[in-house]
Amino acid sequence: MITKPEKLELIRDFFNEFNSKQFLEDIDNALRSIDLDAIARIFKKYKIDHLEDSHDFIGQLKHEFNSLNKEGVEVIFIKKAKPRLSKCMGCSFGHTIRAYTYNYKERYFYPGNKGQDFYDVVYRKEFGVLFKVENNILIDMGFCNAFLTKEECNELNG
Repeated sequence: MITKPEKLELIRDFFNEFNSKQFLEDIDNALRSIDLDAIARIFKKYKIDHLEDSHDFIGQLKHEFNSLNKEGVEVIFIKKAKPRLSKCMGCSFGHTIRAYTYNYKERYFYPGNKGQDFYDVVYRKEFGVLFKVENNILIDMGFCNAFLTKEECNELNG
């Protein structure tokens, strides 16, 4: 018996010009909170939580935020997303992405004169997210692994 293949659902199937803008605001706030549960709730709210692209997106974020799961790690600063250019040949070379920068500190302990002393090391990390929007409608989104740094963007604009 021949069965019909299931219709492949894409992110674009779930958005229009009205809900795209609100989704982008919601997901931006969730990404700046570095809260995977909040991102998952937004995907559920917009009924895209079952899509493979959504699972891939959250998987990439889990990997990105892995360093924040250690004991003694604290996020201390999250910058508002800044536009950058993708340099990934595999997906979206030259497209504008949103780069999120966050600082976090990790506490290290060592034996000191009066017991155990510590010092904090502050790290800065960035991750990028590509939102493809055409005619005010979100048609695709993804995690961006390769994008120009702030300095590289300034050099191109300079």
